[in-house]
Parts: sequence; C-alpha cells; structure tokens
Amino acid sequence: MAKLIAVFNIKGGVGKTTSAVNLAYLCAASGKKTLLWDMDHQGAASFFLNVDAPLKGGLKSIVKDMKNTPQQRQLLDKVVPTQYENLNILPADFSMRLLDVKASEAKHSKRFIQKLLAPLLDEYDYIFVDCPPGLAMANESLMHAASLVLVPVIPTVLSVRMLEQLRDFINEHIPEKPKLRAFFTMMDSRKTMHKEIYNQLCVRRKTIILPLAVPYASAAEKMGEHKAPLAVFNASSPAAEAYAALWESVKRMRL
Repeated sequence: MAKLIAVFNIKGGVGKTTSAVNLAYLCAASGKKTLLWDMDHQGAASFFLNVDAPLKGGLKSIVKDMKNTPQQRQLLDKVVPTQYENLNILPADFSMRLLDVKASEAKHSKRFIQKLLAPLLDEYDYIFVDCPPGLAMANESLMHAASLVLVPVIPTVLSVRMLEQLRDFINEHIPEKPKLRAFFTMMDSRKTMHKEIYNQLCVRRKTIILPLAVPYASAAEKMGEHKAPLAVFNASSPAAEAYAALWESVKRMRL
C-alpha cells in the first residue's frame, strides 16, 4: 500500500508545487517507486517535470471509470512516465478545476479521493499529491486518505495562523488524523520577522514545524526554465540541500 503524502496549504504561493516536485524526485532517486499526482488544474507540477501530455480523457473519464471495480479501471493508463527512473506522474488538465464539484456530488464524498486512487495504491511505494490551495471538498477528502499532510509555510504571522487553522480543522473533521508536519519555505534570513518566527517555532519550543527551512533562492525559480527538479541542474544550491534534508526527515517518519 502506497504512503500517500499531500503537499498542501490553505494559501497559495507558498511553494507547494516546488516542494512536491523536488520531494517526489528525491523519493524516486532513492529507489522508491513514486507517483506524483498533479491535482492542481494549472498543471505546474507537470510542467516542471517536462510532461506535456494532458490527462487522458480529462476528469470526466476518471469519474466515469470509478463505477468499475479497481481491477477493471483504466487509471493506470492515464499515468505518464517522466524522464527520471522510478518517477511517474498523473498529469493535470484544466478539467481538474471541477474536482471539488465531483467530490461534493459523490455518495461518500469523504472517501472520494481514496476510491479514485484505489487502482494505484498497490502500484507505488509513495504517492505525492500537489494540491491546489483551499479547503474545498477534494482536499478534505484527500486528507481522509493521506498518511502525511506536509505543509510548506512562509515564515510570516498570517502563514503561521493558516497552519494553526489547518491543524484545528484536521483535529475536528478528519477522524483518521493523518500526520501533520510543516516546514518553512522562502526563508530570508535577512528579514527580522523570518528569523524571529523560525526561532520561536523551531528552536524555542517543539511544534509540528520541522526544524529546517528552504531558503528563498533564484535556483528554485529556475525550475520552470530547466523543467527539472533542483537536484538535476543545481544539486549544490542551498534550496536543493534543504529539500534533501526534508526528504530524509520524511523517510524517518512512521507513516
């Protein structure tokens, strides 16, 4: 059974896609059979991995196929190999914008994502999900199935507040209680607020935030230019090293 890791934040623009792509690549490079699901209709994760193929048949074909048993379903045919060993992607297309509608309409909406992914769970060691922002039904359903909800957080007051809201939501609404861990992204050590928040949450007291940070770096912004993970074109950059440390932390978790 695959370990399902949702890379998620209520807010957008915090580095979800960058994190999902880099972690999935590092997982695959470690020898694990890995799938990255590009759940965001913008398709940025697919773009970063240089996968141009849209989702075959769109969301409509996946939902229609869910009426069949997992053994009869064709979801595996929609998975696309990347140029990296052990790493496949379930690509996005614009029809994925309707995923929340389909999840809400489902008879058992909280189990919708688990049912959707059922044909893939025994095919991979890890499935990473690049989630769209927000707490609509599809993301809530994903949390019911996830082993780990991994949250990139910018070290600002509002971003930390959003993390607290997410923690409270999971405690109140997700009885399975997936493991929740966060890490700082776009860390700028020149900014007093960034340093103070990092020290307060990662040094002075134990929290759900992991004691590491991905720095703000131009290398990460160049992923779109190279259409590749950081470790492929700039493995010695501080951001690439931070993601390597993050993957080591994830590997040590009991999921």
